Amino acid sequence: MSKISFNEDINQLTSKTEVFKAIFVNEGCEEKRMEDR
Repeated sequence: MSKISFNEDINQLTSKTEVFKAIFVNEGCEEKRMEDR
């Protein structure tokens, strides 16, 4: 395995986790808003 392909895999993983984090945070904020109403 070359370093380039390894780095690309890491970038793909980090970008996916960032998306999941954003979705998770957004869902958590929406739940808090629902509770506040």
